[in-house]
Amino acid sequence: MGFTHQMNKPSTADATLVSIVRRSGGIPICKTNVPQTMLSFECSNPLFGTTLNPYDPLRTPGGSSGGEAALLSSDGSALGIGSDVGGSLRIPCHFSGCFALKPTANRFPSKGCRSTNLGFEAIKSSMGSMGRSVEDVELLTKVIFKRVQQEELGRFEEVRSSGYREVKLREKLRFGYYLTGQHAFTLYRVPLQY
Repeated sequence: MGFTHQMNKPSTADATLVSIVRRSGGIPICKTNVPQTMLSFECSNPLFGTTLNPYDPLRTPGGSSGGEAALLSSDGSALGIGSDVGGSLRIPCHFSGCFALKPTANRFPSKGCRSTNLGFEAIKSSMGSMGRSVEDVELLTKVIFKRVQQEELGRFEEVRSSGYREVKLREKLRFGYYLTGQHAFTLYRVPLQY
């Protein structure tokens, strides 16, 4: 969490997500940096310092999962897991050039994951997959959803899993954006690879 009072006090057991990764053949290599309290769009704390954007050290990699996004974008890791309340997965991936999925709250198990706001139930944090490509994110998400179902984790934790469903689009996905500050709006059809 970037709190100096928690320095040298590691967890005594793996979080459920770390256990799932280990049992699925993954090898956790590190815990990455976050902003103090994790409620920030930058990535700095008094314990570990400031994480820099891998493409421009004068910029931030975003937050709160900025350390993970910077590591992924630097090819230092194949996959990662972060958390998100108001953009903490999505913003770092946007700033650092990688990918993430923010599932609905309670789709990923969060038992054993640290939080700065114990008992804060109004807006729930969501754990999510991070990777260097959409395929990487999809792979990790499938592994976690499959393990949650196989191990019936919903019986022991507050996890709501309906498994992983393949997306079958009936038509091509469309998106639009402004080309200028004027009202010129462009709509494109995007061919998807599913």
